[in-house]
Amino acid sequence: MKSILNYHIKFPTEKDLSQDTEYICLTDKKTNEEVRIRLHDYAEIYKCEGLYESLFNDKLQCSSPEEICNTLKVFFDENSINANTITAFDLGAGSGLVGENLKRIGVNKVFGLDILEEAKLATERDRRPGTYEKYYVADLTQTPIMDLDGVTDENFNLMTVGSALGFGDIPVKVFIDTFNLIDSHSWVGLNIKDEFLSESDQSGFAKLFRAMIEKGVIRIHIKQPLRHRLTVLGKQLYYYIIIAEKRKNLPNSLVHSQTVGHIATET
Repeated sequence: MKSILNYHIKFPTEKDLSQDTEYICLTDKKTNEEVRIRLHDYAEIYKCEGLYESLFNDKLQCSSPEEICNTLKVFFDENSINANTITAFDLGAGSGLVGENLKRIGVNKVFGLDILEEAKLATERDRRPGTYEKYYVADLTQTPIMDLDGVTDENFNLMTVGSALGFGDIPVKVFIDTFNLIDSHSWVGLNIKDEFLSESDQSGFAKLFRAMIEKGVIRIHIKQPLRHRLTVLGKQLYYYIIIAEKRKNLPNSLVHSQTVGHIATET
């Protein structure tokens, strides 16, 4: 098994890299052999034990999984919501950091989903046993969410999406189908890059999000800025934490009008 203990992480020297082209070089301590890995190549990152945490948590100071859940806890406490009554669906669960933090704040049950088998294996390796009741690996563009084993047996009242919105890899419909899975008058907790909520942004998710607010599908309770992490060049990336109430399902007309846009896994 590959371990970060056997490698050095080296950052690029370019003066300008966009967020979706960032990369690192891993250098083998014994052979000095070097391999380049894009920050969005999560399958490769998850294969190396300890790499995700060493890179994102330690070197790039990513605090989003913890801060999303801290904000949820404050919101629950202020509104007398017992976390032990919450059953969460964690979309784009990755290596399980949001799930781990949801359990830390007392959430009763957490179900996770990711498109990568490597993400599930990393979660089983790196997180505490029982973090997730079930961790699904599925492509929701091919498998309807209602066909996932045991999904219809649960009453989901929280949907979380940690650092997984806005760069164009996962269809908006995946977000919509998951959103429609949770009960009405339930909660949504997520973070999203600040520019993807600007009026000028015309990506699929930005348009969808605005339409959800305008049509009363969600009610925003908290929208607060968050320093998400540093880039590999040392610049600060800012996101928003959003805590919202789901008031009703997305109507079919809105679903059909938004399926061209995309949502992507990003950290």
